[in-house]
Amino acid sequence: MILSNLNAQNNQQIVTDMYYESHGKSIVFDRVKEVRNSLKLDTLENGYDSIQLRLWLTPSRSDEFQVFCLKRKNHIWSSVCYDVSAFFNKNRDSILFYKKEAHQLAPKSSWETIFKKLVKLNVLTLPDFRKLKKYPKPFDGGNSITIEIATIKWYKIYMFQEPNYNKKKFKEAQDLDNILKLISYEFNLQLIDKF
Repeated sequence: MILSNLNAQNNQQIVTDMYYESHGKSIVFDRVKEVRNSLKLDTLENGYDSIQLRLWLTPSRSDEFQVFCLKRKNHIWSSVCYDVSAFFNKNRDSILFYKKEAHQLAPKSSWETIFKKLVKLNVLTLPDFRKLKKYPKPFDGGNSITIEIATIKWYKIYMFQEPNYNKKKFKEAQDLDNILKLISYEFNLQLIDKF
């Protein structure tokens, strides 16, 4: 669902594109927002100057995940990967806090070349997997990739579960697999799971 909301900081309309499960709520966005705030990452849903792409790489049933950020701000490109660990209470029924380790990454190609390739692989236009007919809805705990994209006037968030297992049946999952391969190659990103 695509909505417009007003960015209170600069009175600018932000177009928001996300999948809403029910009653105008997005469980994926709510989870990302909670972890993002804990990790003290940029807020993207109110717009970002000039663009930021963030991949949440969540392996199945693990206390660790990765967050890859590619951004251009004030005409300067940069990228970072955070290795994140979740620390649970003694009953392991709630997370007490997250710890992150940041790794600044530089690409093999030019920033503009990489971004053009990502656009060609449909990173800006892929739908949430739940909008695809017959895409399997795996059990809770399967690996997933959540992508956030923000510009000054636009915010999008979408998710794919187990894209590697579905890439032969769904072009969108194949596109996402190719996006991940491109990022892994260009930034020498060592993934903690096979997505």
